[in-house]
Amino acid sequence: MNWNTKSLGSKFQYAFFRCLMRLKLTWLAKLLLVFVVAYFTINPTIRRRSYYYLKRRFPSDHPFKLWLHTFKLYYNFAKVLFARTLAGSTNHIPQDDKELLTTAFAKLQPDQGVIVLTTHFGAWQIALHTLEDFGRPINIVQWVDQEDIDKHYFEYQQSKSKQTIRIINSKDSLAASLAIREALRQGEIVTICGDRATENEHLTQTVPFLGGHIRLPLTAMLFASITHTPILLTFSLLEGDTIKGVFAEILEIPQGLRHEPDKLRPYAEHLAKVLEDLVQKYPYQFFNFYNMWSLHDAN
Repeated sequence: MNWNTKSLGSKFQYAFFRCLMRLKLTWLAKLLLVFVVAYFTINPTIRRRSYYYLKRRFPSDHPFKLWLHTFKLYYNFAKVLFARTLAGSTNHIPQDDKELLTTAFAKLQPDQGVIVLTTHFGAWQIALHTLEDFGRPINIVQWVDQEDIDKHYFEYQQSKSKQTIRIINSKDSLAASLAIREALRQGEIVTICGDRATENEHLTQTVPFLGGHIRLPLTAMLFASITHTPILLTFSLLEGDTIKGVFAEILEIPQGLRHEPDKLRPYAEHLAKVLEDLVQKYPYQFFNFYNMWSLHDAN
C-alpha cells in the first residue's frame, strides 16, 4: 500500500482549532489557517505530497507556479477540514445544495439499498450530511487506523446526526463484506471512496488518469453486481458556506459479474473519466496526497 492515513496536523493543533471554534472565535481560527497553510506550502516534505497530482494537472508550469498551486490546493483542503471540525464542534453544518442528490434518490425504490460511490474530491469530508435527509441509516466503508486523529463531523461529542451513521472498517475484509451485504439488504446507504486501493483489495483495474495510469478498486462495482444494488456516483464541493453538488449519476451494474472482473473495467474507467473532468474544472478540489501512479509509472 503506497498511501497512509496519517493526519497532516498534530493532536494539539486539532484541539487548538476546536477550542477556538467552541469559544466562537471562528474569525481568528480562519486567520490562523492561512499561516498554517503557508507553512505546509513551504515545508518540502508536505509540499512534495501535493506535487504527484499537481505536476500532472499542470505539467508545463514552472516551479513558482507549482508553489502557488500547492498553496491553493492546501488552502481548499484546510477549508474543508475547518468546515468539518466546525460542524462537529459547534453543530454548524454548511448550507446544502441537494438538488442533484434529491433528483437521483427520487429514482430509487424506497426500500432499496444504495451504494454511494465517491472519491477524495471536494467536500467528501462533510458531504455525508447531505445524505442524512433521505431517511436511511448510513454506513461508511473506510480503512480505520488507530493512529489517525481525523474525525468525521458526527464523531464529535457536540454533533447531532439525524440518522444512524456507523463506520465499517475495511481492514477486516470478511467482516466488512458481511456488514456491507447486510446493510444493503436492509435498504441502507453504504458509502465507499473508490479512488484508493488498499492491501485487502485484490480485485482492481488499471485505468488511464491525467496522462498516466492508476489502480482503482472494484469493491463498489462488485457489491453492486452481487447484491443487485444501484450505485450513486456523486461528487460535491465546498463553495463559500455551501456544500454544492456538482455531479450525481446512477449506475446499474449487471448481475453475475463476480467471476468476470474484466467486465467491470468500463465502470472503473467511467469513474476515472468523471473525476478527470472534474479536476480539470476544479483543480484545487482533489485531495489525494500520494503517488497514485507509482505502480505503473516512474516517480
